[in-house]
Amino acid sequence: MLAIRVQYLTGRAFATDPTDRRRPEWPPHPGRLFMALAAAHFETGEDERERAVLALLETFGPPCVSFAEAARRDTVTAFVPVNDVAMPRLRKGHGPSDAQVKQALAILPQGRPRQPRSFPSVSLDDDSVFFIWPAASVEAEQRSALERLLAKVTYLGHSSSLVRASLCDAPPSPTHEPTEGPGDFRMRVAGGGRLDDLAARFKAGLRPTAGHWVGYRRAGPSTATASQAQGGFFAPGMIVLRKVAGPTLGLESTLKVVEALRNAAMSCSIQPVAEVISGHAESGQPSSKAHLAFVPLPFVAAEHADGHLLGLGVCLPRDMPPELRTLCLRAIAQVKELRMGKVGVWELVHENRESPPVALRRENWTGPARIWASVTPIVLDRFPKKEGDAEATIAQACERIGLPKPREVVATSVSVHLGVPPASSFPALPVRDGKPRRWHCHAILAFDQDVEGPVLLGAGRYRGYGFCRPHRSAPGV
Repeated sequence: MLAIRVQYLTGRAFATDPTDRRRPEWPPHPGRLFMALAAAHFETGEDERERAVLALLETFGPPCVSFAEAARRDTVTAFVPVNDVAMPRLRKGHGPSDAQVKQALAILPQGRPRQPRSFPSVSLDDDSVFFIWPAASVEAEQRSALERLLAKVTYLGHSSSLVRASLCDAPPSPTHEPTEGPGDFRMRVAGGGRLDDLAARFKAGLRPTAGHWVGYRRAGPSTATASQAQGGFFAPGMIVLRKVAGPTLGLESTLKVVEALRNAAMSCSIQPVAEVISGHAESGQPSSKAHLAFVPLPFVAAEHADGHLLGLGVCLPRDMPPELRTLCLRAIAQVKELRMGKVGVWELVHENRESPPVALRRENWTGPARIWASVTPIVLDRFPKKEGDAEATIAQACERIGLPKPREVVATSVSVHLGVPPASSFPALPVRDGKPRRWHCHAILAFDQDVEGPVLLGAGRYRGYGFCRPHRSAPGV
């Protein structure tokens, strides 16, 4: 086994997500650590033994990682002087011209143009991250070279993100491991040829490329993170469908778009349609079993968010027999378009890009997290008659889908997520003739432990309502 410990000396990690300059990167990607090691090698004499151990390290494949959740800090844009101002050249025997004097004065800090810069960061409860290769080993000379190289790494990410890197003989159990599938999230890793590529770009004065991306998933119930996070009826492996053509629609269109997706899935399924897809028993009555839930994936919880839909998600029941899971996946894989009458037609593809938009990343909807807030309103089972009724009903809805009872519930007419319309902007959930309309509202939910999503609550949970998202800006989330 080979393990590297990276300890953040200030309790803060400053690093930018390569796909979104306003978001922090957490956990630090294995590829970022490899680039830091390579930079230390290039900048300190390029010792051949260090190069040999780096070349060996890239052959070990993606490591497992062990890290704790971190609280994301609000990102503030600062305007700072740029550094790339050239010194004017003077002709021999001639004094500076007025233009050259002006150019020289521009080198002073007060004369430099200012550009917007963001410094995303997270606050850490546990200051250490571990990169673990369970099947790897190094010889004594290679270990010594790696130790010297690690000692030269002083920061990871931004230069203010001070770290101490070292080998670790007794690391904790991994919290996440690489997977061939999409996983819970994706990280950059070092693959074969990465060192040569970095060396060539370093000598050419070019910035490094992002490198290769790999999916990561939870390492299993034996780890602390997995054991602390409790999930409900739905599995975290949400299927993501991206809209590539069609009219722009907002969150208020959730019921119509979701119904079109459900109809398309049933049309593409083996007939007769299975209960897990249709949501109805053979008698025609609503199914009493957990079945597919269809959810909107909007642009929310970000600066300039307006709530328009970028795609749709399909949530599968957590405990599905393999044959039913295969049946559902095959049906969803055949969905290519949604026909919504006068509204228009959407063309869909499965989201499989290395760096999708934030709204189309599973981990931003599945957590784990302790604070969750609704993106679509929660439809209550009964009309609240007195103060506290709505909160009590929502707490019961959490327990109904297998989640722990929340420590606190706040029912509200608006969502805390930027870009989400107020509850009154959403049409009421359709009911059978003669039945009264059901009341819906937004809500904020706080739990005493990590909760794993998708979190879908209330009477409309299979039809896109009651869909919640982690509220990352809350302390301790």
